[in-house]
Formats: sequence, C-alpha cells, structure tokens
Amino acid sequence: MPEITTKDYWNQRYSGGMNSGAGSYGRLAEFKAEVLNGFIDSHGIREVAELGCGDGNQLGLLTAEQYVGYDISRKSVEICAQKYTDDPSKSFKVYNPSKPLGNSEAKAELSLSLDVVYHLLEDETYGAYMRDLFALSGRFVAIYSCNTENLGATADHLRPHRFTDWVEENLQEWTLCGYLPNRYPFRTESADQTSFADFYFFSKNERVDPKYSCFFIPPDEDAAGLPDDEAANLLRIARQCLNVRDYEKSAVCLRQAAANRGVRLNAVNSLGAVLGALGRRTEAEDAMKAVLARDPSNRQARLNLAKLYLKLERWKDLNPFCGELRELRSHDSNVALKWPHIAAKVENMG
Repeated sequence: MPEITTKDYWNQRYSGGMNSGAGSYGRLAEFKAEVLNGFIDSHGIREVAELGCGDGNQLGLLTAEQYVGYDISRKSVEICAQKYTDDPSKSFKVYNPSKPLGNSEAKAELSLSLDVVYHLLEDETYGAYMRDLFALSGRFVAIYSCNTENLGATADHLRPHRFTDWVEENLQEWTLCGYLPNRYPFRTESADQTSFADFYFFSKNERVDPKYSCFFIPPDEDAAGLPDDEAANLLRIARQCLNVRDYEKSAVCLRQAAANRGVRLNAVNSLGAVLGALGRRTEAEDAMKAVLARDPSNRQARLNLAKLYLKLERWKDLNPFCGELRELRSHDSNVALKWPHIAAKVENMG
C-alpha cells in the first residue's frame, strides 16, 4: 500500500497552489488538444466526459460542445468550477471511486483520461477508475498514458499500468481501435517538454478515422481460441508463401494466426510488412500501430512504421521515430542522401 493515497496527493498538490503538471501546459498541451479536437471533429462528437479534469488548463484548449469533468480532488473541482463559472456548457463533479458511475450518469460520446492512469496508486482505485472511465461513454474512450508496468525508477506518486490488458480481460465489448504515438517522446534532458504517454482509442467495434486507427481484429471471431499448433502451422505456411512472393496468401495466414494470443504480436507485425509490400498502406499502418499499442518499444514495428511514413513524407508522424530515422540513415544510403531534407522537416530531430 502506498504511503500516500491518490486522493490525498492531489488534494495536497492543488491546495498547495501547484498545477496539474507540465503535461497540461506548453507544447504537450497543444499536442493533446490537436489530437483530441481532430478526433472530436472527425467523428461528430458533441458530448465529452473527462475522468481526472485536473486544474482545467487542458480543457481551455478543448473544442467540445458539452463537457463534464470529474476529479478525485475536491480542490481541483473547485478550481475548475471557478475558472469556467461563466460557461454553462461545462460542469464539474467530485469523483469517488467507491461509488460506481455509469447508470447514475448520462453517457457521453467520448470519455477522456489524460495523464491519469499512471497516477493511480491503489489497486482498488485503478480498477474502479477503469470501470468508470468506460461506463461514462457510449462510443469512444481516449486514454493518454504509458501502457507498461515498468518505467524504471519513478516518483512515489507514479505507478504505471498496462491498461490494454485490463480492458481485454474485463471489458470484452470494447476494442483498442486507435493508437497515436507522442510527437514529443520522453527525453531526460527535456523532461518537462516531453512525455512517455501516447494516445490509445477504444470503441465498441466502431472504426475510427485512419489518422488515429490501429484497428485489428482477427477476421474469424470463432477462432479466438486458435490452438498453438494450428497457429504455428499458419506461421510456417506464411513464411513459405513469402519465399515465393505469394504475399496475398501470406497475409491471409498471418491474419488467421493472429487469433492466437501467444503469437499475435509477431503475426500482426509480419502482417504489417506484408501489407506494405502489397501497397495497402492504410492497413499496413493499422497493423504496425496495433503492435506498438501493446509493445511501444518493438524495434521492428517502429522501423517498419518509420519507413512507411518516410515514403509518404508524413513529417509530423515521423517525429516520434527519430531514433529509428538515425538507424535507417546508418544502414540505408538513400536515407543518408536525403538526410538534410529529412532533418529539416522533422520537428524533434535535435
């Protein structure tokens, strides 16, 4: 059990005159607003709920017609209510993890969790928060957080969680449908201007704009329990098909093999490369993002995605992959030749 509770930490922080932290200000706040406002606009969303509204600074950049914010800190709710007292489209409520939300609250079209999940210290608070976050929405859930239980040495008020596993195990009706890596990935030398959090979007099988998508579901739902030996055989056939450049058949085998959870990441990663070779770039991007959503450090998926964005000259999307770009430069003469042009276009190359 932590020495300080989640609730006490944030009440003390706000009562002491501190704000929500660097992630809610400056370029990180602008990045989050760009992503969320784009998502809201692309999907015709009017009603937004946020579980963990903080001091309300991030909210000032959000374009939502109707908004309700919840926070475990009563002081936070007081700050937000005072800040937006003249805006009837916004309301704020104190959140109590021991009293489930959902049936007692109107459902929004999108519920938000921004820089919150890795601050939940107690098991019971984490479980209740995740339950309520999804109960608040009828269409989409957006989580901006790291998705790992290991960030190395962290402060006492941080406890990272691998929340995608929690959703898979507890909320089967919700699917990870979108993933967007942080434009400013964490760097120790500029910790206040970078972050280890990425965007994860969930839906009840509703597809999202390709800009955000990582929608991957095995095509045969009945094959969800695909035996290990069948999955291994499908991977073997997929490799044989690749050797004779039968990419279409290889893609089919890899999709089927991905129904086995044990080989899913490897199968989807390979599928991304095969779809790229077939010129099906949107599907290839989806597959690579699906891998990175569960394993952000996957080297091959990161390289594959960097190559795809480089080919498409999607400079902003390349920003999280600066390390992979440098690796490509040292191994790819074509990239090395174009390096001055690439370095001038990618924001965070320094």
